[in-house]
Amino acid sequence: MVQGIISKSVFILLLTVQASRAESLVQEWKIRMAGLPAAQASLTFNITPTTYVLHMSARMAGPLSMLFSWKNESESSGLITRNGILVQSHGISNKWQDKTSNFLLNYSLEGNLTGRVDTPPLAEALPPPDPVLASGTQDFLSALVAGGLFISRNDACPKVMPVHDGRRRYDVAITDAGMDNINGQPARHCRMDISPFTPEGGKRPKGWFWKRNGKGKRPDPINIWMAQNPTTGIAVPVKCTFTSDVGDVEMLLNRQ
Repeated sequence: MVQGIISKSVFILLLTVQASRAESLVQEWKIRMAGLPAAQASLTFNITPTTYVLHMSARMAGPLSMLFSWKNESESSGLITRNGILVQSHGISNKWQDKTSNFLLNYSLEGNLTGRVDTPPLAEALPPPDPVLASGTQDFLSALVAGGLFISRNDACPKVMPVHDGRRRYDVAITDAGMDNINGQPARHCRMDISPFTPEGGKRPKGWFWKRNGKGKRPDPINIWMAQNPTTGIAVPVKCTFTSDVGDVEMLLNRQ
């Protein structure tokens, strides 16, 4: 067991070293809700032909930041293969008002999800994920890399992407809506329909995202546009929109 932990630590260190040698792409995003500034985020891509590291930093912005405090730091890393990606690590630090939640997703060297660890102050012992439901899944950030890789290799949106957050699995069904022009560059339009599975504990997802458009009604598709980028070598997001109970939400690329 100790040998396995050491091997995994060395492997992640090698991933980090390779990523540091790669040219970074930094995207700055502004997020508007019902036409008003709501948040801002940055995505940092470090991608080589064989590895990836994707970091996201986000926080509340605009008038809402005077009422609510929210910050999020997330990072994923893994391998790029002929068949797609193998996730090796994923971690999130999230702070809402005065409540902080941190967790890590653990993966085998083969990219299989083996468990989720919630760290203090909200440490919670979770059972290992169902191996059947966890099979072939990625975290949300890694799924963004996997989708961009698929688009660059196949010139089309992937049809489905299974995602697991350590508590439940989500099957993301994707429809290819063709090509559009976004900010003067061709971008592929993918419509994503996210369907959560019931987790082992039997609880359905909660929160504003799943409750929008009426109780029990499935959320409208999320629209995302992906454009090929010479720095990363894969397609990256350039625009994202969806509908919420408080109005349309737009994620617009400020600069990259």
